[in-house]
Amino acid sequence: MTSITTPNESEIAHAAALAAACINANGALFVAGNGGSFADALHVAGELAKNFERERPLSDELRVRLTEVSGSAELADCLQQGLRVVVLGTNPVLTSAIDNDLTLRHLGFAQELCALGQPNDALFAISTSGRSKNLINAAHTAHALHMHVITLTGPGPNPLGQLADAAIHATGETTATVQTSYVAAYHRFCQLVEQATFAP
Repeated sequence: MTSITTPNESEIAHAAALAAACINANGALFVAGNGGSFADALHVAGELAKNFERERPLSDELRVRLTEVSGSAELADCLQQGLRVVVLGTNPVLTSAIDNDLTLRHLGFAQELCALGQPNDALFAISTSGRSKNLINAAHTAHALHMHVITLTGPGPNPLGQLADAAIHATGETTATVQTSYVAAYHRFCQLVEQATFAP
């Protein structure tokens, strides 16, 4: 059985620091992938949109407003601060319209970034091969929008990783082992982002 190792810690730390800097500057993190990597993108968003390993109580101001609006402290006591994370490709109406109306293929993620992306946001693109055309198009679009690009791919070099401001290269000799090593990589990424955006 092929062994599975964790990707390079310094690569993960660099990527997490870049993502946290964007978030702390009121930017958003857009996450995208195909197939199994789409599931990984959803997983990353799930870890960051609510608490992962740290408590994230609401600000005092929001707690007061929620209590006033709802007439009870229950909602304010239960909700947690989340980070602004958007998974690209989850709107089937938009996806089908892009496929039908635009003449060039592989534009779904790029078109969605055109609508939603802003300077100081970041794109986190996940691709086992590092050659996914729709993610490469999204990375070009992100740079044109003055966004940052973070990638999680299989062993490099590869075209997508070469477009990154911060690249994480997962290890493994097969698709299965690369994607399995993703989990350790993006869990560590989420840990570091959370540490950099929320006090202990």
